[in-house]
Amino acid sequence: MCFQSDASSVTRAVHPVIDLTNHHLGVSTGRTCDGYGPVVTTPSATPSPPLPLSPRAAYTGQEWRSFQYFHEKTLKQLCTFFPNDFWTSYVLKIASTETSIWHSLIALSSYHELFAEPHRHAEEDDRFALNQYNSSIQQVLCMDRSSQSAHVQLASCILFICVETLRGQIVPVVRLVTLGYRILQAEDALDKTFRPPAADASDRRKLFALARSFLSQVVCQIYVLINDLDPGINAIAANIIESGHGPGPRGYRFATAADAQAVLNSIRLHFDRYDEGAIETARADLAAWTLAFHALRRRATPAEGRALALLELRRLYFAAELSVNIVRGPVDPMLWDVHRETFVKILALAEVAMSRDDDDGDGPQFHMNSGAVPVLYGLVQKSRDRDLRARAIRLLAAQDRQEGVWSSRMALGTVMRVVAIEERGLTGPMTCADIPRENRVKTIKVVEKSPGDYTVGFELYTGWHWEDASAFLA
Repeated sequence: MCFQSDASSVTRAVHPVIDLTNHHLGVSTGRTCDGYGPVVTTPSATPSPPLPLSPRAAYTGQEWRSFQYFHEKTLKQLCTFFPNDFWTSYVLKIASTETSIWHSLIALSSYHELFAEPHRHAEEDDRFALNQYNSSIQQVLCMDRSSQSAHVQLASCILFICVETLRGQIVPVVRLVTLGYRILQAEDALDKTFRPPAADASDRRKLFALARSFLSQVVCQIYVLINDLDPGINAIAANIIESGHGPGPRGYRFATAADAQAVLNSIRLHFDRYDEGAIETARADLAAWTLAFHALRRRATPAEGRALALLELRRLYFAAELSVNIVRGPVDPMLWDVHRETFVKILALAEVAMSRDDDDGDGPQFHMNSGAVPVLYGLVQKSRDRDLRARAIRLLAAQDRQEGVWSSRMALGTVMRVVAIEERGLTGPMTCADIPRENRVKTIKVVEKSPGDYTVGFELYTGWHWEDASAFLA
C-alpha cells in the first residue's frame, strides 16, 4: 500500500523545534459528537496527583481527569505487546517539570479517549483536546533551541506523533519523524565532541535510545505504507540501514521480545528499500533472526504470549514474501496461491495477538507497535481463498484498531474493495484457482489529494483503476 506524501521541507537547525504553526494553531477538529456529561471537578472527584509537580504548575480538574485516563487506559494500550520505559517512566518524569510535555500528555490522553469512546463525548471535549495540543505546540515553539532542551523537544515530537496518528494525519507524522531524527542526529554529532558529562547523562542516553527505537519503528511502518515517495523518510530509512542490522558472527541474541521486534523491523526495512542483493540478505538475516527468536520463545513466560504470536505471524508473512520475490520487480500474483497453509497459521496467530485481557472491554484499541493489521491487509490482498479472506476480514472488522500509522478501518475498506473487484463477474469463487490472473489486483496505491481526502489505485492486469476512497472507507 503506497501513500503519496507531500511533506514540505523544514528548516535545518542544530536542534529544530516542531514547526507546526500553520498546521494546528486555531484549527477546528470538525468532529460532530453526541452528548457527553460535563467533567466533574469537585475536590472529591479530582484524582490526587500521581507525580510531583513543578511549583509553577496549576492544572485544572479536567487536566487531572485526562491524566488519570492516560495512567489507567492509554499507558496500558501503548504497552499492549512490549513494556516500554519511555511511557512508564521517562515521559512521566519530564511531564512533572515541563508544562509543554504535560500539555502534550493531556492532549494524547484526550485524543485517545475520543478515539476509544467516540459516542460519549461532546464538542467541548474536542475543543479541550485541541487546546491542550495547541498549548503544547506554542510552548515548544518558544523553547530555546539547544542541546539542554533536546530531550524535551524529542519527547514532544514522540507525543505529537501519537496525537497525529490518532487524528489520522499521516503527512504531519512524516514531518515529525523527520524532525525527531534531526534532533537525534544533532545529539549524535555533539556526542562526538568533548562536553562535560551531565549529572543525568545515564538517564539521558537511555531516553534517547528509547526515542530512537520508537522513531525507527514508525519509520518502518511509514515505509511499508508510502515506500520511498517521501525524501525525508527515504533518507532516514537509509540511515537506519547504514547503522547496521545484520547478525554478528554468532548470530542474533534477544534478551526481550522488544529486542526481537526492533531487529525484525530493521530487516524488513532493508528488504523494502530493495537495494541490490536485498532479497538474499533478508533471507539470511531472517534465518538468523528465527534461530534467536526460537531461543527467546523457549525462555518466555505465558504473559508474553500475545507479543510472541505477533512476532511469529510477522515472521511467517515476511518469509512468504521473500519466497515469492524471486527477482526484482513486480511479483506474479499467482505465486501466492501455494501459501494457503502459511495463511492458516497466520490467522490463528492473529487471533491470539489481537485477543484482549478481561478488563480491556470491546472498544477501539490503540498502540504504536507494528501490529497484525498490515499483515491481515496483505493476507486478504494476496490470498484468493474465500474462507481465509472471510476470516481475515472478520478479524479486521471485529474491532477498530490503530496500530501506529495503520488503521484497521482503512485496511478493511480497501481490502473489501479488492475482493469486490477480483470477484466481479465470477460465480461463487471459493478457491484461489477460481480467480483468474486477469481479475487479480497486483498493487494498491493510496494518494492523498488533500488532508483526509484519498484516492486509491488498484493495478490490474489491464492497467490502473482509480477510485475515490470515500466510497468505501466511510
